[in-house]
Formats: sequence, structure tokens, C-alpha cells
Amino acid sequence: MDYYNYYNYNFTGMGKLDMDDNGEFELHTENGIVNISKVLDNIFESQLKPQVDIKIFKNGRLLFDEQGGLFLCIDEQKVESYFVCSLNLSKLLFYNTGERLEITIKYERNSRNYGKKS
Repeated sequence: MDYYNYYNYNFTGMGKLDMDDNGEFELHTENGIVNISKVLDNIFESQLKPQVDIKIFKNGRLLFDEQGGLFLCIDEQKVESYFVCSLNLSKLLFYNTGERLEITIKYERNSRNYGKKS
């Protein structure tokens, strides 16, 4: 599966979340490693105000369940972080590094047609 096709993106994976030497979040699944940071970067850069649906579970307990705009902001610790609905997604991932998580990220790029197609 091409994890970096961001016109329609639907990922669900379960595995151990780690942080690599570059400070990027990686989910180690049975099918390989998914760089969650790059997924978020590419979605964020794909269009203005991308809308996402993100769910994160830990041991069957829901940690994060938000639908809304994906924003990149400086948080209270002066760290560049991703936010969805004013919730700091990057901070949640950081505090759950080393844990086994189930992460679902859904994104569908809005396409607008301007004018008539001949």
C-alpha cells in the first residue's frame, strides 16, 4: 500500500509507537513501519486546512477521537506540534511513545471544479 498517496488516505494500524533519531513518530506494525509524522506532514501540505478523522486506542481504551482541521502550531513548550480540534495530537503521541497503539487516520482531499470542463 502506498502510504503517501494523499488524495484519499485511509490507514489503520496496530503496533508499538517509537520515535526515531529525527524525532519522528513511527508505528511498528506486523506489515512494517509506518512513519506517522510523515503521514501527517504530507496530509498537512496537501491542501489548505485539510480535514482529518483520527482515532487512537491504547489497550482498547480510546485516547483520541477527533474529526476536524489538521493544524501545525507552536505549543506551550515551544515545540512545533500537530493539533486537531485544538487538541495537541503530537503531545499525545509523544507521551505514548513505547506503547502499543491502534491508530486510524482518514483523509479525503476536497476537489473543487472551477468553470466548465469542455
